[in-house]
Amino acid sequence: MEAAVNIARNHHHLLKWIQTPLLLKNMTLQSHRHVNLWNAFLKAKISKTTPGRDQGERVHLTEYVAKKKNELLEGYKKHTADEQQVFIDDIQAARNAETPIVRADPKAISNTVSAAFATMDCEWTSLCAKTSLKGFYVAVHGSVEDLSAPQMSFTTKAETFTKKVLDIEPHHLALKLESWVVSGINELDFILTEKRIKQKVQMNYNNYKQRIVERYGIALMGWPLDGHVKNPGKLHRADLEKVIDALQKEKCRLVKLSKSALAAWVADNKARQAHGEQVYKP
Repeated sequence: MEAAVNIARNHHHLLKWIQTPLLLKNMTLQSHRHVNLWNAFLKAKISKTTPGRDQGERVHLTEYVAKKKNELLEGYKKHTADEQQVFIDDIQAARNAETPIVRADPKAISNTVSAAFATMDCEWTSLCAKTSLKGFYVAVHGSVEDLSAPQMSFTTKAETFTKKVLDIEPHHLALKLESWVVSGINELDFILTEKRIKQKVQMNYNNYKQRIVERYGIALMGWPLDGHVKNPGKLHRADLEKVIDALQKEKCRLVKLSKSALAAWVADNKARQAHGEQVYKP
């Protein structure tokens, strides 16, 4: 982790961009092939013809070899093993003096992720077949730099649950999760975006059921205190700690109501108002 932080700081990259290839070990160094003795010999020969020549006037390798093929072959055969080693050492020294090029390989990362989930899918399918387990998993990439495709697996009953109870296709669920994770927007903004509500919405605690629930189809579920939703700024310390704990553990969170759930909320609000409870406030 420290190495990733240092690289990100020194090269002005996002830590996430550096961390992924380091952890997956898909950082690719531009490697060199084994030094070929004939190529090393040619490099030494042709380098003697380039001094004093401008770029564009230098001797081309193919033309040079074609014109002096026999001479080069004779000279190549005459060199001793020690002289040949000098050619190789010169090439190796030049390579060592170069700055190694390091690149993140997005395709390799994507292949690693796909291979891991292929194995996981087999294990999950086998486990479900051997036991009575039912369920699903969904995994999506965490940033725009990550090219990994969404990965998911649903048992038959889990897929039916997603379609009939959650009222969403499995692949749409994955895409929604992906947009949520990558966008980085908060829960309320995400729900409002889905509902195509563009204006800024402020929480209304005084008339919460009408101005928030009925108007936008959003409800704060899992409120940890007795009674209706209240402004946290007006709570005592003990109650406020309960609310904060519930929010942090996501036991209390904003949810988008389905059409039927919203209709039930509206009907309940009107019934309470009709029985004398002040649901709708000015």
